[in-house]
Amino acid sequence: MLNVLLHCADISNPAKPWQLSKTWSDLVCEEFFAQGDEEKAVGLPVTPGFDRSAQPTWKERAKGQAFFLGVLVKPLFDDYGSWSSSTKTLDHVTRQQMVQSLSRFDIQLTA
Repeated sequence: MLNVLLHCADISNPAKPWQLSKTWSDLVCEEFFAQGDEEKAVGLPVTPGFDRSAQPTWKERAKGQAFFLGVLVKPLFDDYGSWSSSTKTLDHVTRQQMVQSLSRFDIQLTA
C-alpha cells in the first residue's frame, strides 16, 4: 500500500490546481525534451515522448498530458481511492482537480 501511495505522490501533478499543474507539466516536458536532445546529439534513438520536434506546440503537449492523466494517473488514483476509506475528502479534491486539468487539456486540443 505504501508503494502505491508513493507512486500516487510521484505522479500527482494533474491532481494539483491547474496553474501549478501546468507549470510543472511544462518543466517536466522541458526536462524530457532536454534528455531527447542529448540522445539525438550522441546518436542514440530518442526515448518515445522525449522528441521536442514531435511536440512543437502546446496542443501536441496537451495531447500527451491528457493521455498521461487519463491512462496512468486517474486509474491509479481511482484504485487507491477504492482501497482507502480514510482519504475520502482528499480523494474528492484530487478527482475534482484531475477533471479540471483534463478539461483544460481537452480545451487546448479542440482550440
